[in-house]
Amino acid sequence: MKEIPYVNSVFEQPWWLDIVSPDNWKEIIIRDEKSEEVLARFAYVTDGKRVYMPEKTQNLGIWMSEKVLKSYKMQKEIINKIFMQLEYYKSISQVLSPKNEYVLPFRWLGYRFETGFTYRIEDLSDIDQVRSNFSKSTKRNINYAAKRVEVRGDVDINKAVDTMWNLLVKTYAIQKRKYPVSREFTEKYMHEAIRNGRGKYLEACDKDGNIHSCAFYLFDSNVCYYLTGARDPEFSSSQSQELLLWEGIQFASQHSKVFDFEGSMVEGIEKFFQQFGGRNTPYYILYKQPVLNDVKDIIKPRIKKLVGYKI
Repeated sequence: MKEIPYVNSVFEQPWWLDIVSPDNWKEIIIRDEKSEEVLARFAYVTDGKRVYMPEKTQNLGIWMSEKVLKSYKMQKEIINKIFMQLEYYKSISQVLSPKNEYVLPFRWLGYRFETGFTYRIEDLSDIDQVRSNFSKSTKRNINYAAKRVEVRGDVDINKAVDTMWNLLVKTYAIQKRKYPVSREFTEKYMHEAIRNGRGKYLEACDKDGNIHSCAFYLFDSNVCYYLTGARDPEFSSSQSQELLLWEGIQFASQHSKVFDFEGSMVEGIEKFFQQFGGRNTPYYILYKQPVLNDVKDIIKPRIKKLVGYKI
């Protein structure tokens, strides 16, 4: 496993980028002119005409050293140096790390940005304290599920992929939608994350062998992400997803400092994550594109709302 130290998250590691966008990712590294110290790194994915976010990747950069983060002036200089090199691209859509809080320089460069949100448990050092912050209903559902299903983690990876894929397809079928990620890609990122020691699969199974739900976590020493979760609609009343999240949080406490629920702008999902006591954490989404694309982006959510599609 090839890992580098100047990253905000596992998503910026070369091995992960090789999974989600082989041969299509690039990086810009800014060094101190005198000491050669790495001051900043920006990884991005491009097809030659546009810069875009790859599948299953919550955010990408910009990583900045602590020295840079202490100075707005240095941050502005770094942002200018990096994004002046991207002027060639007609369309840019980039989700920044939550650590990138100073975004005014992007406006001055002609970008527009909007705020996204995820939920995070910021301190996993005291797992009992973490659980005490769960809502009463979440604690009750976890106890209820623990009496009905067993959580397993020692599952053959090929069987785990089959289970995950089948439950994802079932979940989306209920909504009369097609799961947007291919089975081949699902298999690839699960296999490679586990092979690199950065993935964890869990499933909830009853005494009759029925798998009620499953979850896949991607983690490093800083953050553990609830990357993918699915449940069998037939067994939704068992509350097994709450139990899997609790097990995932306990796993994260042994390997990471922070647990990230991977956010959602869907009202019902956001409310579900609130029940675990996480903190609402903002991040910025950058855009720079032709005017026609801006118009499409404005119209698209309104059309979805008219047809009853949850956004």
